[in-house]
Amino acid sequence: MRLYITIRTATKDLVIDYITVKLASGKVESINYDESNYEYEDGCVKARYRGIHFGEDENEPSIEALNGMKILGVGAYSPTEKYVTYRFLETMFDDNGVIKVFHNAFHRKGVRVYD
Repeated sequence: MRLYITIRTATKDLVIDYITVKLASGKVESINYDESNYEYEDGCVKARYRGIHFGEDENEPSIEALNGMKILGVGAYSPTEKYVTYRFLETMFDDNGVIKVFHNAFHRKGVRVYD
């Protein structure tokens, strides 16, 4: 499974450290991944992740496991900025051509990053 996130931000080097979600089952998990890639252009960050799994479970979830999922928290930072502002425009999961899209799934303003 792959995850694609389009983020609106003025921060040219924004990095996502973690994403915490609540599944429809009520279970709270972090989204983990095997590979990541970031592209920065025109006030947006396009983040791509491969090998998606929840928590410590190394098995990739089915696309049906995402139904009713809500993003609870995101750890974002910049190596050069003290504060970042961002908004997830689109969060898309791709499971071999089966697509699940969440629009405007998460936003934060004035988040203090690590010192």
